[in-house]
Amino acid sequence: MADETTTEPKAGEPGYYNPPKHTGPHIPVAPFPPEPAAATAEGEEVDYESMTVVELKALAQERGVTITPDMHKADIVAALQA
Repeated sequence: MADETTTEPKAGEPGYYNPPKHTGPHIPVAPFPPEPAAATAEGEEVDYESMTVVELKALAQERGVTITPDMHKADIVAALQA
């Protein structure tokens, strides 16, 4: 019995695999949400409007303010100011 040599399949032949190339833009994704704003002392003013929703939710959690998933930024700000 003679040894049969095998070769890799060429483009277009059965068994040939051509992996797809990435053609879309590279979109960087932040690995973690931004750090929440530090809690402030009593009487100190906080600029809630400059904070992100993630920061506001973290601040609300720190202060024990109940936030529901359907709340918008203005609702969260109102709850924190109450």
